[in-house]
Amino acid sequence: PTQALGQHYYVLGAPTANPFSMAGFSQASIPDHTSVTIMGVTPNTVVNVYTTHKVMASGGDSGLVIPETEKGGVITFTLGPYDVVNLESWQAENVDQMDPAAVQAAMETDGDFTGTRIESSAPVAVFSSLERGGGALGVQIPEPPGWGGETCCTDHLEQQMFPTQALGWNYVISRSPVRSTDGSYKEPDIYRVLATENGTIVNTSLSAPFNSFTLNAGEFEAFYAQEGFTLTATGGAVMIGQFLISQGLVPGGIGDPSFIVFPAADQHRDSYVFLIPDTFQDNFMVVVKPDGTDIILDGASLGEFPANCTTANIGMLDTTNYSQLTCRLAEGIHTIESSNPVGLSVYGYYNVGSYAYPGGSDVKIINPIE
Repeated sequence: PTQALGQHYYVLGAPTANPFSMAGFSQASIPDHTSVTIMGVTPNTVVNVYTTHKVMASGGDSGLVIPETEKGGVITFTLGPYDVVNLESWQAENVDQMDPAAVQAAMETDGDFTGTRIESSAPVAVFSSLERGGGALGVQIPEPPGWGGETCCTDHLEQQMFPTQALGWNYVISRSPVRSTDGSYKEPDIYRVLATENGTIVNTSLSAPFNSFTLNAGEFEAFYAQEGFTLTATGGAVMIGQFLISQGLVPGGIGDPSFIVFPAADQHRDSYVFLIPDTFQDNFMVVVKPDGTDIILDGASLGEFPANCTTANIGMLDTTNYSQLTCRLAEGIHTIESSNPVGLSVYGYYNVGSYAYPGGSDVKIINPIE
């Protein structure tokens, strides 16, 4: 809905899987590109994009000329209702593999738009996407039992960004439904925390070194976690995204990379309507809830020990303890009502893919921008 859009955004993204092509090794669709996509809803909306990655020039009769723009540059354009501008990452092509400096430069142009800032004269919608992302996004994770070095496969990733005004300081983060079939190993999820103000101090309930770090505006911290956790920030609101790792890193598992952005705890709701598609093998809802909260799914209370569900403690946020409820669901439309506000995420897996999305969120202005 247009009333949920904003005039100030930060972009959360990730590196592309194949950032450049090598001379003499032509392969269709490589290099992979990433994008920041902006849609207008109001006439004569002026947009300024402060990019953290080199942007390629527009091609053909696109209707709007986008110049090739270096990292740190500013791109300005005007949008009308339903106009869409797609800013695509510049990626190196035909790199000489025998030239170490050229290869290093190409690797550094990795497609990561994280930290890009967008300001507009009227509300716009902003999306972050990758043609292909995968592995563990450069984060060192615990090695799976018997792992032989497999990192396949990649997948396209995309999420709509929350406006900066809707970001918060307190988060309850659930882990994804476990895909590993090895009971001794839970595959980790990758997280990126992005700051919107200088000197932001972030504390989590995780063990060191991921328990505390300080960021400036547009900076991020990337880490892994195998369980849910709580997160608080002082000095500025933050955005947090979760990335599912490739199935080659998951013993016996299915699925592949996916990307979800979590709403702040202050944006949790006590009612949701959400959809499970009919094209995936395993589908789940994940609810983060304060202790003692009654969850009513499709009109029936789940009770203390719901069937087809597992529970796990997450930890304290302020004076409230939260837990995670993970339930396998059938395809179709579902509803949730709860006695306290809860967070909802929805996931699905099949042999070569995954999906993940927030099942809903308030988008209240809790972080006003001057």
